[in-house]
Amino acid sequence: MKALFTLSLMILFAAPFFAYGHATGISIEREVNGYLVDIGYDTDPIVEDEPVRFDFALYRADGSGSVPFTRVWVRFEKDKRTLYATGVARPEFGATGALVTLPEAGEYTLSVRFENEEQTIVEMSTPFAVARNRAESTPVPWWIAALALAGGLGVGVYAGKRLWKA
Repeated sequence: MKALFTLSLMILFAAPFFAYGHATGISIEREVNGYLVDIGYDTDPIVEDEPVRFDFALYRADGSGSVPFTRVWVRFEKDKRTLYATGVARPEFGATGALVTLPEAGEYTLSVRFENEEQTIVEMSTPFAVARNRAESTPVPWWIAALALAGGLGVGVYAGKRLWKA
């Protein structure tokens, strides 16, 4: 039991240095021709060479509910070049989305067109920015991780010895 407690303490002190995570739930919303186009994405800022999930939803602008659609056509452009274009079918369950990795920092244009069967419901374009990947330019030195691990081990051993004496 004491060994388990000691191990838990070591993990508790070292884990914050190794844990990473983000999910902000940012959204671009635009009202177009009586519809509210909602494009959600999971990171803020969007960073080059890192995957980002985009979710696409369509609502009535008066707030009376969602609008049925069968697919969304999506296009990402930079400097008048199409970098990625695809059709995304609406799934039976869950959000309509795509996982995209944008190759370089800068200003992009995202164009979407919601369709029901073969009929266009609404389409729009919106600019957005992609930030430079700072992780490549400022790596965390290996010795910081080693110090954190050594500190966690030291505290765990010290606490474990105190518990054994008690």
